[in-house]
Amino acid sequence: MGLLDRYRRFSELTDSEVREGFRARAEDRRARELERVETLDLTETTGDEMPAGEVVAAISFAAKRALNLAPDPLSTELRDQLASLSNTPHRQVGVGNGATGLIGAIAAATLKPGDELVTPWPSYPLYPIAAAAAGADAIPVEHSTDPAELAESVNGRPMSRVLMLCNPNDPDGNLLSADYLAALREELNDQTLLVVDEALVDYAGRDHMDATAKLVSQTSGIVLIRSLSKAWGLSSLRVGWLITGEDGEPLITRLAPLLGVPAPSEAGALAALENTGKHVDRRVTAVRRERARVEQQLAGSAVEFSNSSANFIWARLPGVKSLTLSERMRAAGVKVTDGSAVGADEHIRATISGSEAATDRLIEALRDASSA
Repeated sequence: MGLLDRYRRFSELTDSEVREGFRARAEDRRARELERVETLDLTETTGDEMPAGEVVAAISFAAKRALNLAPDPLSTELRDQLASLSNTPHRQVGVGNGATGLIGAIAAATLKPGDELVTPWPSYPLYPIAAAAAGADAIPVEHSTDPAELAESVNGRPMSRVLMLCNPNDPDGNLLSADYLAALREELNDQTLLVVDEALVDYAGRDHMDATAKLVSQTSGIVLIRSLSKAWGLSSLRVGWLITGEDGEPLITRLAPLLGVPAPSEAGALAALENTGKHVDRRVTAVRRERARVEQQLAGSAVEFSNSSANFIWARLPGVKSLTLSERMRAAGVKVTDGSAVGADEHIRATISGSEAATDRLIEALRDASSA
């Protein structure tokens, strides 16, 4: 059919027939759009919900009224609230620019060229980066359920200055108890500072949080790091805090940000601590429920899981490389983290958001990958 013939055919249609044709094509396009499913990204461990209104209002107010004023250099009110939250004396609580900023600050303050930062591996990829930034070496060691065995792998290295633990560990979600940490500190030599990064600890539960905070506040040679970035859903505020023993005040002073935490960040953090505890509890409850549902629904399948206390699962399909497994899941519409990035080439990490719909899609993708 030529162009002229096509035009003649179109010109013979009535106005109502033309409108109906346009309407039918529009409905067809809409149906195709509704059938298209966007890829579900389960690679990030930060919250995907919008912040609470109280937090937004506090930040907005601070931005309008305090940007021309210097913040409190000692972050007094914020430290008071954090000390109350962790039932720790004010002088043993410090603040910093998120857990990430505190980890970098600790490495810079305690390491020099030739020193070693030891960490069980696989773990959070920031630790080797922080060591390198300080001119030190990052030394990976095996995870161990025996604190004496882990301490021995550190004590045998005369240049070890920091033992960095992620608790719960990222990427496998493994949780070390307060009793384990106490025994580990007893076995470690005095030259090694034990740093416990608990940015994900809200998902482990209040009993564990209280136990580790109490241990650290009463013990020398341990630093505990926590953050408002994960379960609190406020990663961009860059507010983290640390707890030390009674001997840790000089370290807190060295790590404190010059001139304090920025006023909008401090205002948002204070509003979160005062008003949004119920949101955190709800999010944690949902994540723990959905994490258990994934494991229950896939019990008896070929998929294997670690015992995670975080907002993600660490899974493997025996005999299948992580790259292949992650590609299969991507084909099923779910994007996960390939464990080979941290040397675990048979594992994938998938975030549990707390959404039932997201969990359903994750379960289905794991089933599809398993059957493939």
